[in-house]
Amino acid sequence: MAANSPQLTLSEIKKGYGSNQILKGVSLEIAKGEFIALVGASGCGKSTLLRIIAGLDAADEGEIRIAGRDVSSTRAADRDLAMVFQSYALYPYLTARQNMMVPLAMRRYSLWQRLPFIGGLMPGRKAIAGEIAAKVNEVADGLKIAQLLDRKPAAMSGGQRQRVALGRAIVREPQAFLMDEPLSNLDAALRVHTRTEIVDLHRRLGATTIYVTHDQEEALSMADRVAVMKDGRILQVASPRTIYADPDHIDVAAFIGTPAINLIEVQVDGDGIARIGNVPVISGLQEWRGQRLMIGLRPDHAELNDTGERVGPHVRLPFTLSRLEFLGAEAIAHGTIASGVQIRVRTGSSFAEVSAGRELTLLIAVHHLLVFAPDGTRIRRQFAEARDATQGVPVHV
Repeated sequence: MAANSPQLTLSEIKKGYGSNQILKGVSLEIAKGEFIALVGASGCGKSTLLRIIAGLDAADEGEIRIAGRDVSSTRAADRDLAMVFQSYALYPYLTARQNMMVPLAMRRYSLWQRLPFIGGLMPGRKAIAGEIAAKVNEVADGLKIAQLLDRKPAAMSGGQRQRVALGRAIVREPQAFLMDEPLSNLDAALRVHTRTEIVDLHRRLGATTIYVTHDQEEALSMADRVAVMKDGRILQVASPRTIYADPDHIDVAAFIGTPAINLIEVQVDGDGIARIGNVPVISGLQEWRGQRLMIGLRPDHAELNDTGERVGPHVRLPFTLSRLEFLGAEAIAHGTIASGVQIRVRTGSSFAEVSAGRELTLLIAVHHLLVFAPDGTRIRRQFAEARDATQGVPVHV
């Protein structure tokens, strides 16, 4: 977050429909020029929040400030925001050029200048029309859609229509761009290409961008910060790296990451040690004695070693391979550890020839383990190597 005052501030935004509470007090600060992604499963409230920011829906409670100005009761047209919709929302009977001209015409022409027939004769209209045309051409050149300006939406591909929708938003030079799952209608290859274009565009314009998506890969690859939402609340706002490696809540850990994080339920014994099977993996948990906790392990934070050799301060667990997904340069090994717990491990393609049922060794670096309390919040501890008196293997403190 930049040290200067935020470009957009949300304070305790609440929204409900009858007894169904969609947003339950969302607060967020977004810096000028920042690209922030709102991510979460369908129904978490992210699109509703975006529509409230845009002024298309009204919040039941809370305050919205843009550049320090309270716009909570300001109509959408006066908020100086540009929205890009999932459906593109282009006028089908207008060309790309005309679609991009609409917001500028609405803003720059007077009421009389917008009238058909008479408007064209009004003083100053011709000069304004020249300025609008020049701006549209400039943006179209930047988006590489100049050759599409005379086509109507029906004559364009999905990716081309999306570029035109982006161009229509850019010509306005708004305070912020609001994007509601703009790539969800594109095929996989075009989606990857277009998200790169959007990031490049954001960097070139330096514009504040709020991007709603259910696709965690989009959020992690595009945003400066990611806000993970669930059930109408923001669980965590942080950089993509922090969201992935250092989640505050088990729901954040479970939603972010492909393949999904391994979550292993453990019982804490009377000595404050949590074990997987008979192997101690976490110690120093006296305050949770007798309780069940969850241990999170990312698939790429474990190692398969069929020789059984120790590699640094790792916990070692027997691993029975169930199946292997070959993905070219890498593979995902599915298997079971103690008590039949299923685990996924990202590994090299050299394991592609290992047959199902093979007994291997799972090595886990203790500092990669994430521990969550019964309420789902993260238990944070300093990591160091210790030894269990009975097992003589490294554990986690």
